[in-house]
Amino acid sequence: MTSPNPIDLRWFSVEWLSYGTWFWWVAGIAVVSLLLAVVLYLVGRRAAAGPEPAMVGVGGGTSAGDG
Repeated sequence: MTSPNPIDLRWFSVEWLSYGTWFWWVAGIAVVSLLLAVVLYLVGRRAAAGPEPAMVGVGGGTSAGDG
């Protein structure tokens, strides 16, 4: 007796995915994730650094005690 469901569910099973293919998919996703994390870390670190603050009042004659 055949199933009344006309959809072929074999595509959703793991039969089409061999061990070697699975390994390279997982390894590729892991490497891409690590590269993305490094890029985001470096961009965030650079953005957080910002410009160095100016030393107001040191040698510039702008402090209250100058006169």
